[in-house]
Amino acid sequence: MYALVPVKGLQHSKQRLAPLLSADERQQLSEAMTRDVLATLAGSELFSEILVCSGDPEQEALAREFGARLILESELNTAGLNNALNALLNRLASSSDGDAAMIVHSDLPLLCVNDVHQVAATLTQHDAALVPDRRGRGSNILATQLRPPLVTHFGDNSRVQHRQQSILQGLALEECLPSGARWDVDLPDDLRILCQEKLAACGQYSRHYLQSSGIVQRCLWQNAPQPVFA
Repeated sequence: MYALVPVKGLQHSKQRLAPLLSADERQQLSEAMTRDVLATLAGSELFSEILVCSGDPEQEALAREFGARLILESELNTAGLNNALNALLNRLASSSDGDAAMIVHSDLPLLCVNDVHQVAATLTQHDAALVPDRRGRGSNILATQLRPPLVTHFGDNSRVQHRQQSILQGLALEECLPSGARWDVDLPDDLRILCQEKLAACGQYSRHYLQSSGIVQRCLWQNAPQPVFA
């Protein structure tokens, strides 16, 4: 099985966190979460290869650090998340013999090895397996057999779109709900709750950055009762 990790250029990452974080903080948090995801995937010992899919050549050093290989969108002669992932899935399908791929987003700081194994176990009984985000709209992990691969539709309300696509292709898609894999960090409230309630469960890179940067203290202070002056 292959692991595919789509990664934006870090300078453009997590812009919806701008009310809480500076551009530099958003970039460093994105890198820390990506490190945790790659470390978890490598530690699962499930994958024949981990592929980082990105339009940013500067991701190569980060990928190599965890034994992964960078696949640039330009190598696939395409651009954009779904175009690149579908081109890569089709390339893998044409060069492998009945293998599978697991697409794991890079902003899952609570992801653990057991989550990854749960998705893989679900896939053994179905054509595709999906982990929705905690709001029930997105798709944090999508695993698919490669003959044929499920066409991806990441973006707004992708959970429904992936279900509709599986019906269109005649593929059996099953959802699984490992709790850590459902927690992505997109919005300020995601980050606040992460810092206030779930920090201990974070991967080591995300936890260290959130603590050392002062972001945890900032989020805790924002949630604390404010003094009332007479």
